[in-house]
Amino acid sequence: MPWGAKVGRLVKHTDIRQVEASWKKLHHENKNLSVYQEYAFCRVVGRFSSIATKQRCKNIIYEIRDHEDQTILLVPLHLCKMSGRTEAYLWGEFSQAAYLDCIYSDRITPAAFREALVAIAQDIGNLVYILSRVPSTSRLNDLITGGLTAAEFVRKEWPCVRIDFADDFEGYLGQLSKQTRQN
Repeated sequence: MPWGAKVGRLVKHTDIRQVEASWKKLHHENKNLSVYQEYAFCRVVGRFSSIATKQRCKNIIYEIRDHEDQTILLVPLHLCKMSGRTEAYLWGEFSQAAYLDCIYSDRITPAAFREALVAIAQDIGNLVYILSRVPSTSRLNDLITGGLTAAEFVRKEWPCVRIDFADDFEGYLGQLSKQTRQN
């Protein structure tokens, strides 16, 4: 279904394997995404999300394509019916994932990102996004702090600060102060 001035169309998927190639491509291109947004990790989360199932949540992935029909955003959600409304949690909310985020292209604009989230909310109807563990470096965090209204989302936590570690343990220890290394 075509929609929007900023993006081309919205496609809904119930199986993560349907977006595997796009997921891997976007994750590889976007250096701000963590291991918790990698396809392999999220596939396991989707397959074994028994807590989400117990809460009667459905796993849905919204794929947003640009006008050239290229995927620019994947919004993997756990959708839970609660008290007459639908609560949308980012994929991994009910797992041990440290960071939760959408999978997106570096070239997505804030306006297109916002338009996509609004379109998803309209597609589902009576939806509120329940957001937690969103990294401070995320474009989603940028929207939360300046683009979405309070009626469109609930923030469960402040943004996670992302700490970059060295490539190995020795490098990590070298980054610590002397006092921290002794503790």
